Amino acid sequence: RARYERELRAAFGLELGDRIQRDRVLEGIQRIKDWLRDHDFLMARDPVLEYKVDEQGNVGLFLNIDYGPRIRFGFRGNTQYSYRELMIFVGEIKEVASGNDYLSAVRRRILEAYKEMGLANAQINTLVREDPSRGIRYVSLLIEEGKKIRLDGILIEGVYSMGQAAAVKQLKTLATRLVQRDFFDEQGINKAADLFAEYLQSQGYLSAKLEYVKFDFNPERTRVAVSLLYTEGVRTSVQELQLEGIKAFSREEMLKTLSVKEGEPLNIFAFEKGLNALKDAYQDVGHLSASIINESADNIVRYSRDNSQATIRIEVDEGPVFQVGDVLVRGNQKTHARVILREMPFITNDVLTAPLLAEAEDNLRKLNLFSSVILRPIDRPGTDNVKDILILVEESAP
Repeated sequence: RARYERELRAAFGLELGDRIQRDRVLEGIQRIKDWLRDHDFLMARDPVLEYKVDEQGNVGLFLNIDYGPRIRFGFRGNTQYSYRELMIFVGEIKEVASGNDYLSAVRRRILEAYKEMGLANAQINTLVREDPSRGIRYVSLLIEEGKKIRLDGILIEGVYSMGQAAAVKQLKTLATRLVQRDFFDEQGINKAADLFAEYLQSQGYLSAKLEYVKFDFNPERTRVAVSLLYTEGVRTSVQELQLEGIKAFSREEMLKTLSVKEGEPLNIFAFEKGLNALKDAYQDVGHLSASIINESADNIVRYSRDNSQATIRIEVDEGPVFQVGDVLVRGNQKTHARVILREMPFITNDVLTAPLLAEAEDNLRKLNLFSSVILRPIDRPGTDNVKDILILVEESAP
């Protein structure tokens, strides 16, 4: 224990004569907890700090530490995971848990790993042996891996837009490899069930949702039948796309960018991505200040009373097409400005686009001359469509 106490004092980080600061004390306690964890005192309780003041006003700090035993792990019955792999799971728990619940957390993590492999029947028993003379508790985890559970079938109810076989096929494309091979994977099935609801929403069934997932095991727990119930709802189609303020792109280009087609089901996820794609498209052609005026408004998509039709209205303020003004270099001490300027993919009066700015910054970084590179377009006074380019660099240390 004397050696431990020396190392713990060093870990705490405060010495005689140091000023007592709350942050330093808390950091010291955390370092002690880290030391206990790293040295396998995984059952140790959190250190208890006491302050004592003598007659001269000196403050003494006393840390009460209940070490508990050091923990050593062993495993029996494991064939699917090696000792090293199982100890990795133990290490994961060591980073986030300690104290009386530690061993339970280790068992849960290992059982979770077996479930991910499809061995949902795995069980773990614990054998503990104490060595009081060395202060070590030997913990043997006796693992019964069991066998993988076979899927007896998947039944999808409440979906009327496709047949049963097509629905199950689509669900399996969203599932884990275990489920695709007809093995039980509870987490994989639950995730696929949620993703299938999103798939239905992407097909225009905007209110589609998963109601429940049910597992029916046979008495031996070797096979399971899976039932899923959905509420599909009404399918919403795009009735009309209304455009206002758009001159840079044709209607056909807008339909493609926004991933909508009049008369077809509304894929709300693709449409939301399309709004971002539209903003990027404006940046690509020099409309750097373009904005979708009603992007956050409720009326960007208006639904009919029965939700079967949607009218999309896009209002855009395109702003001007910006041109490159002067290109200014700042921060260079040893590097000549022309070395920087020759890397620019634009010159004065060129159309200024976001891809050109990104390319210019990337070109300068590839020179490996600068620790920092920033390109900042700045408005030129007296104009509404010209931006000067300020290049701010910080040269790397030799």
